[in-house]
Amino acid sequence: MTIETKFQTIIEYIKFDPKNNLSGNFGKAISKPYTVTGVDGILDKLKEKFVSARIPSPPTFPKTLPDEVVSLVMKEYYDKTDKENEKIKIEHQESMSAENIVGELLEKYLASVLEPLGWVWCSGDFVKAVDFIKKEGSSWKLLQVKNRSNTENSSSNKIREGTDIEKWFRINAYNGKTFWEDFPEEKAKKLLSEENFKKFVREYIQNIKGN
Repeated sequence: MTIETKFQTIIEYIKFDPKNNLSGNFGKAISKPYTVTGVDGILDKLKEKFVSARIPSPPTFPKTLPDEVVSLVMKEYYDKTDKENEKIKIEHQESMSAENIVGELLEKYLASVLEPLGWVWCSGDFVKAVDFIKKEGSSWKLLQVKNRSNTENSSSNKIREGTDIEKWFRINAYNGKTFWEDFPEEKAKKLLSEENFKKFVREYIQNIKGN
């Protein structure tokens, strides 16, 4: 399946029900996108987001500044020196940067396995509450994935009420258990594993760094 075919599959799904299938983030920026005509008017913007999200990119440093009161607590309670606190600030930002990209890497890893099986990754973050879709006859299989069990917000829950969207998360945030064996696509389940995900991430990061 070519990148163009994948994009057209996404657009076909959105046009099936623009109001419920197109992310509200786009609705705020573009007038009246919630009709087939409205979707046609933003195809170039959607395609740009769809394609650019698939381009390998490095972790990005957080734009927010560290809270100095956090350093104060570290100093007064944990007896950290000013030098240690400065090191902790940098390491914390690096950790946040790494954590922020893991969800994206998970989707890219899943796409590398699912797309050869007929699924399409909804890259670009403009499809509401769905990360992967697959058309079967006249119906759609929908899948939402999360990296951790505590990362879903209430709006995602509301979107899925009355909607047949499979939900899967990689890891239990409280005990570290992974759920690859519970992945809802049987053919993919045999190919997916924590070991293979880590291998994918390692190779992805090494390629970005040019090693």
